[in-house]
Amino acid sequence: MLNRSMGLSTEEALDVDAAVQTINLSSRENRQATVAFFENRVRSLRVTRGIGMAAILLVAASCINTSTIAAPSDDVELVEGQQVYTSQCASCHGVQGEGGRGKRLNEGEVLATYPNASDQLDLIVNGSGQMPAYGKRLSDEQINAVVRYTREVINSAGVEE
Repeated sequence: MLNRSMGLSTEEALDVDAAVQTINLSSRENRQATVAFFENRVRSLRVTRGIGMAAILLVAASCINTSTIAAPSDDVELVEGQQVYTSQCASCHGVQGEGGRGKRLNEGEVLATYPNASDQLDLIVNGSGQMPAYGKRLSDEQINAVVRYTREVINSAGVEE
């Protein structure tokens, strides 16, 4: 924990410690929640402690990658898959497919876990365990698009060539 010798009050040191813990967890947890934490913290710090502490947290939040992996812009179905993944999947599986509450999907994990696309599609439609069913929330086209996106784009993320 940071201490008062750094010129921080005990409360400020605890805030910075919480921010560091949040950044450390962000690779495993929902990155969007991490960014929201920082945004809320910055708002409250502006009011209570001034711009200095707010700036520290804002810089820390900007270091976190919150973008999904871009699909090739010339493939309409993959672009739709990216949009569906961003809005429906990234909060559990991570924006880069790194996992969190949901299973890891990058670094070859999608194809290792679901060698047959139909098995992955079935899981998305019907759900299982903590994985909710999306068969009534998404169209067949959206489900097919997100299956392709995770298999063709997310799956290879983090794999060294």
